[in-house]
Amino acid sequence: MLTKRTVLDQIEITQSGHIQARFRKEVVEDDKVLAFEYHRAVIECGGDCDGQMAAVNAHLKALGCETVSNADIAAIKKHACASWTPEKLEKASADVDAKIAAVTSKQALLLEQVKLIEAAKVRIEAEEKKLAERIRAIRNAKSAV
Repeated sequence: MLTKRTVLDQIEITQSGHIQARFRKEVVEDDKVLAFEYHRAVIECGGDCDGQMAAVNAHLKALGCETVSNADIAAIKKHACASWTPEKLEKASADVDAKIAAVTSKQALLLEQVKLIEAAKVRIEAEEKKLAERIRAIRNAKSAV
């Protein structure tokens, strides 16, 4: 009988403290793996393990695969707790703050560009109106002749 299973294959902790998990999505018959492919997930340093794994499980379920077991999730959380030192968490927090500042700055620039585009649109519409009035005046002058 063919069955599908999801197995935690590898846990890697990056220098920045991110947890990278690799899962094997296997097709099994009589305990023999007939085929497999990898599924990966990353949990940022200080990130929400439960939330990320819930998203992974929802994705796996949508693919028709078995979800990650609670034991495998516990193993990932154990590695996270061991590797997320106060220094790494502080750096991760500073990195997030820097990303937020960069996005906020880009957002301000985009809003300025939108204002400039809207002002240009108003000027173009005014010019189009003047041109339409000139064309109408020329046509009226031609028809009067």
